[in-house]
Amino acid sequence: MAAGLHAVSKTWHRVANIPLDHLGFTNIDCIEMSSSGRGEAALCARKMGTMSKKYGYARVSTQDQNLDLQIAALKKVNCDHIYTDRGVSGAKATRPGLNHLQRKLKSGDTLIVWRLDRLGRSLRYLVDTIDRLGKENIHFISLTENIDTTTSGGRLLFHMMAALAEFERSLISERTRAGMAAARANGRPLGRRPALSPAQHKEALIALTNQVPLEIVAKKYDVHPRTIRRIKAMSSS
Repeated sequence: MAAGLHAVSKTWHRVANIPLDHLGFTNIDCIEMSSSGRGEAALCARKMGTMSKKYGYARVSTQDQNLDLQIAALKKVNCDHIYTDRGVSGAKATRPGLNHLQRKLKSGDTLIVWRLDRLGRSLRYLVDTIDRLGKENIHFISLTENIDTTTSGGRLLFHMMAALAEFERSLISERTRAGMAAARANGRPLGRRPALSPAQHKEALIALTNQVPLEIVAKKYDVHPRTIRRIKAMSSS
């Protein structure tokens, strides 16, 4: 590093107006140069408040499971902070530990997990999450699958995952359309089965007309009050 400084300048006043990144330095806020003609330099560097950090995330689906294996792996790669979720399914997009971690992440930071399914069970969710992190210049590493978006190989693997997720979504869409077409051809109604039968529908309206409270009517038919409110609105229109 001293040799690089020597090549740039021998005195402080000759480098004072050169941006730090042109000298090859990052995360420093002061450089002191010797004024001697021999070009000897002394470097004074202090960490800035925006230093990039490594954040680890660990999750287990039940309270009985142990986080120790994941936490040990995350500590081994020198994570600055580790956030956890215990007894939370990977199918849930909203998790207290993960939510807290995501609020901490800044541009240049890295999110590290022990295994991909610790972040999420759905391929589509994983792709969308990693893609969103990338757009915010946040790196992602999965230790078990050796996925590292800071490397060209890791990015290639991520793009392959994205292609598979798109293929999976297309297959689901095609199967859904085929099933709907078959149902129509067989004369079967589409959509959810009505919560109330036509007879119950009529009984509920009569009860409301007789000033029976909406909540009591809903409780009688074991439905949400919203359902009875919707039936009432439809009959009024």
